[in-house]
Amino acid sequence: MPRHLRSQLAFLLALLLIPICCPGQSSAQTLSKEGRDQKAIHDFLFNTFVQDRETKYVGSGRDRGLKEVTVLEKSIELRDGTELLLPEGTEIIAGLFRHFAFHGEHLDRIKEVRVFPFSPDKSPPRSKQVSDFYRIQMPSIPLYDEPPGRMKIRFLMKEADGVARIDDLVFIAQKQIPPEFDTIPYRDLGSEFPRESVTILIDMDHELSIGGTSDLQRQRWFRMHETPGVVDQSFERWAAERNFLPGRGAFKFNPGLTRAWGNWEPLKERADKPGAADLSFFDQYDAGVRHRNTIPEFKRIPFAYCFNDWPDFMSVPLIGRGTPKPEYFDDAAELAAAYVEEQIEDSGYTAQWWEVKKREQRSIRVGTSLERKPRHRRVGIARRLSQSGRQGGARA
Repeated sequence: MPRHLRSQLAFLLALLLIPICCPGQSSAQTLSKEGRDQKAIHDFLFNTFVQDRETKYVGSGRDRGLKEVTVLEKSIELRDGTELLLPEGTEIIAGLFRHFAFHGEHLDRIKEVRVFPFSPDKSPPRSKQVSDFYRIQMPSIPLYDEPPGRMKIRFLMKEADGVARIDDLVFIAQKQIPPEFDTIPYRDLGSEFPRESVTILIDMDHELSIGGTSDLQRQRWFRMHETPGVVDQSFERWAAERNFLPGRGAFKFNPGLTRAWGNWEPLKERADKPGAADLSFFDQYDAGVRHRNTIPEFKRIPFAYCFNDWPDFMSVPLIGRGTPKPEYFDDAAELAAAYVEEQIEDSGYTAQWWEVKKREQRSIRVGTSLERKPRHRRVGIARRLSQSGRQGGARA
């Protein structure tokens, strides 16, 4: 490792141990441990990592921030199993970005990637894949007490002899990252000012109401855009300690079932019925892994899910859109119902509400039918999903 980078990494680790507070503020304004950790990562990104690297900033004034950083700029030939070791420090700042992407040639020949040490056993969802561009969602990164190991990406090709080329690796932020670290979430606002005596008048005869709501329901409003078991338990515990609950997420049939993530065969099209899934797939598939692995508190919280990105054999010909072809609505509904049924049997529960994701959303309440016998339950769910799709109107 170059000497200057080694010294910068040592400085970063030192920052994790030193209280950081704003000048002129009392000790009550000291950042929390989490705030100090995040500030150290933020400072490492802007003071060290982006130096001598190509960057893209967007916005102006206070809204100006870092949108992209080119982590690696080098042409590399890819074959099945090729591993790409990323520069030192990449693993530290990866959690600040939403996607990573490659420019190159024949990138549509790539089947999937594995990201070490964060997602060694399964590929993160792809966002876009064409011949000259491949964008993947950054995997969930657990909270670490110690810095994680060196970041590495392994490429798996669709064909054993497939060859592709990458010319760079770019990290992309969901929203531009401001150069100045935002301390507000990690300190007690106003604690630097002296306390003063105030008089409070309480009106016991009138109640403040906004749109008929006078009491904000935590069960309804304090939710995450996440579902049980999707992220590491360390993050789930972190959220639960702050009273944030599972909310809504999406399940992508493609690649969720169309790729073999474990010791099972991927979902295939029925040979005797084009556009329909071979539901014997569920005889060997475990749909309850995530739900069983979530923290106990989240197993009791109702949440919502939506179906998205259907298998290629029943989907509209548009990558990254969650709409089946209109002529395959009934087949898509049967597949969705079979998945819900399998999830209930394998984990003991499923989402309280399921949606069919399209430009116009339609929801069904699954929980009302869970006491039926399996076959009747599947038929009931499938019928409602199919009707929901037809009412919403599919758009290709």
